[in-house]
Amino acid sequence: MTYNTLPNLFGNHPPFQLDGSFGFSAAILEMLIQSHAGEIVLLPALPKALQAQGSFTGLRARGGYTVDIEWKSGKVTNYRVAAKDCQSVKVRVNGELKTVGAEILR
Repeated sequence: MTYNTLPNLFGNHPPFQLDGSFGFSAAILEMLIQSHAGEIVLLPALPKALQAQGSFTGLRARGGYTVDIEWKSGKVTNYRVAAKDCQSVKVRVNGELKTVGAEILR
């Protein structure tokens, strides 16, 4: 993979190919967060190599939500969902569906 992928996750094969470069980034995003069917799923397909611990900030979910997550041992330990307006959202965390109030984006 390191031969075919640059540090910025774009493909290392001219000419620039949208499907390969952006498709790979989208696949990584879908491993970390999914927003389909009216709910946001946190860490739906986290690979074993990343399960020890990690975090991300600022990923966007459908509906205009911004999501930050921290995890350890493959389980979400802390998360934040924010939106432009005060609203509730369904979030699946560690397999449990919760309805939470999105914080106001600043």
